[in-house]
Amino acid sequence: MTIEKLTLRKITACPVVLPLERPVVARIATMEQWPLVLIDLETEEGVTGRSYLEPYLVKALRYLVPCIADLSELLWIGSINHLICNSARLRELPGETFHCGHYASFGRQRMQELIDRYRKDR
Repeated sequence: MTIEKLTLRKITACPVVLPLERPVVARIATMEQWPLVLIDLETEEGVTGRSYLEPYLVKALRYLVPCIADLSELLWIGSINHLICNSARLRELPGETFHCGHYASFGRQRMQELIDRYRKDR
């Protein structure tokens, strides 16, 4: 599999608070609003990746959006392929469980296998 080089242009994060028609009732709280952070990653090649975070707490938007902006500045390195160099550091993370969006969580060994396969395919 060949992955073309993509050049990062910018990452934007937009906080949104949605009112719920029916509140979510849990033992710990009743949620009448649902916070989201809409995230766009734009490249110079015209490819835009879109994602979102659901932090559950409206107050969390206050620090998540600035955090994403700070990460965007740190990643302003030109090439997404540069992130491959950081995969060695990622491989050595001390975590035992990794959560990837809506997919099933997995352990450290699986994370290392994925990184090794990704680096091998490069």
